[in-house]
Amino acid sequence: MMRLSEFLRVLVHVVVALMGVGVVAAGLGPVACHRASAALGLTGPADTIRAFKLWRIVQENPKPVVLPALSYGRPTWQLATVVRVVDADTYEVQVGRATARVRLLQVDAPEHDQPFGAQATDSVRALVLGKYVQLLSGGADGYGRTLARVKLRPVAFSTPPGVSLDSLLVARGWAWAYAPSGQLVALASQQQRAAAAGRGLWKCGTTRVVRPGIWRAYNAQEKATAWAGCSW
Repeated sequence: MMRLSEFLRVLVHVVVALMGVGVVAAGLGPVACHRASAALGLTGPADTIRAFKLWRIVQENPKPVVLPALSYGRPTWQLATVVRVVDADTYEVQVGRATARVRLLQVDAPEHDQPFGAQATDSVRALVLGKYVQLLSGGADGYGRTLARVKLRPVAFSTPPGVSLDSLLVARGWAWAYAPSGQLVALASQQQRAAAAGRGLWKCGTTRVVRPGIWRAYNAQEKATAWAGCSW
């Protein structure tokens, strides 16, 4: 679900586009419509077209979509509800009537068949399933998932800032800090503290931990012996 101000902006645009500025719509007369449009910063036909396109993407499409990285020409946090946890770093979210599969940008969580994979997924599921989150889309990956920064919000329109989910996963040892383009890993210091404290996937030390990319390349025998003797 999008933010309230954006929803109101879209609603006024759609009313204006479909019914005309001079038509009474949803209880708003011409003067009220004009004042509402001015208050929301609606400047002309181009705004109406952009709003209608966003409304169609978010409200009408029942299939998984890639959330737009820009709204009204700028990066915008969008309000959503987590409806499914695929694994610790990938979720399906509801935004209006649309659904999107979201992959966290800055972490890499264990695979399902990897040691601590199921535990990490269960821990994240208990934390976020059915909860409100804020998403800042960074485009899509090669699997059609929306790459996003995600903040957990206890209440949809609460005043306190949301908690960064990427940071939380790394701090609790549920995932590795990750930078796909090789840039400086922003969460490296949090990962070091989690490893030193033996949290989560660092329970059995740092030398035996295998990142998901390496794990996927292992054969069955290598997977069977990896992290042997370390149980969760």
